Amino acid sequence: MSVDRRSIDSSDDQLRHTPVQNQIAQPVADPALDKRVKLALIELRSRLRLDGNVPAYVIFDNKTLDCLVASKPKDISALAAVHGLGEKRIAKYGQSILDAIANA
Repeated sequence: MSVDRRSIDSSDDQLRHTPVQNQIAQPVADPALDKRVKLALIELRSRLRLDGNVPAYVIFDNKTLDCLVASKPKDISALAAVHGLGEKRIAKYGQSILDAIANA
C-alpha cells in the first residue's frame, strides 16, 4: 500500500495556516485607570508606612505595586495571587488595598 505524499504535505500545510480558535481575549488596558490605581496605592502605602512607622517596602514593594495595578484584584482571595502578598500582609493590609483599588 502506498501513501500519496502530496496529500500528507498539503494537510500539514493547512494545519500550519489554520487560525487558532477560542483564543482568550485580553482585557484592553486603560492607562488612565492604571494611573489612578497606582496613585491610590502609593498614597495608601505612604499612609500605612507613617501609621506603622515602617519603611514603605514593608507594606509592599514596587514590584508588588506594579502587580496590583496590572491585576486590580477585587477580593481577598485574588490578593493571594499577587507577588509579594502573603497571609500576614493580606490580613493586615488586604482590605485597605482592595478599597484603594475599588475607589481609584
